Amino acid sequence: MVTCGFFVIDPRNLRNIHNKLPREEMAIVFRYQCIAVYVYAYVCVMYTGLCIHMSEYTETYFKPKRKHYGGNEMKLHIIRHGDPDYPNDDLTDIGRKEAEALALRMEKLPLERIYASSMGRAQATAKFTADKKGMSVETLTWIREMSELKAIPDSTELPNPIVVWNLPGHQLRQIEKDEEYMKGIYPYPQMTSRFEELRRGWIEFLRLYNIEMTDIGWTTDASIPEQDLAIFCHHGSGLVLLSLIMDIPVSALWRSIWLAPTSVSTVLFEQYAESRVNPRLICIGDTSHLYPVNLNNNTSGLLYNTR
Repeated sequence: MVTCGFFVIDPRNLRNIHNKLPREEMAIVFRYQCIAVYVYAYVCVMYTGLCIHMSEYTETYFKPKRKHYGGNEMKLHIIRHGDPDYPNDDLTDIGRKEAEALALRMEKLPLERIYASSMGRAQATAKFTADKKGMSVETLTWIREMSELKAIPDSTELPNPIVVWNLPGHQLRQIEKDEEYMKGIYPYPQMTSRFEELRRGWIEFLRLYNIEMTDIGWTTDASIPEQDLAIFCHHGSGLVLLSLIMDIPVSALWRSIWLAPTSVSTVLFEQYAESRVNPRLICIGDTSHLYPVNLNNNTSGLLYNTR
């Protein structure tokens, strides 16, 4: 049985009709039967095509679009200098071997810019990577070490003088809770001015990459560049920088985290919602590049339980 439009063609009825009609009339009936089947097939094909077209049209113009919020991702590698020769502000022989091993690691990364503190030991460490990559080192004075920030004499049981990030953990913890206690240990106003210098330097650095630190969070008015950057710096100033990025009191990092020589801490800057940027710490204090050369036991900068 064939359905065609509003009528039904039943082959059994057609056979009865054929038997009763003359040959000429049978030919006419057959011709109309063929036309009916053709029209039916044509209508089916056209209807199917129309359904497909309307489905695509609806998908394109009427279905709510899922807005793409993703943007570029930028990585910042914060690196402590190699084993230091503090009196000469340079690297020791071990420090140069560490910097060489680090350069082999950094060579594999798509670095676009290499920055370093203005101090000799950071510049010397960065040069190994810069030479390996065929790049130059750009100097950032604001990320230099904060060695001038010594705790107020006799404010701790440790021998004087001592830089503030080497204060005992219990004192740094108390500093987080008690402002008056903090004023009796931290050197003011040097502490305030040095922190402000670093904060302003960091803000200006971010602006080079279309990122602003505002009261509502990290924002951008353009796409952030998709690239890797490296800053070679120090233990104390490196942790201050991480505290700004992570929005954590620096005393909490000073008492909880130690950055080994040539350690790498990586921050991923994610762009989302078109104008928002979110920093994520994806690696901290990594020294895996030192294991192949058996230099992973350097405790420079640790005051307690060293080996």
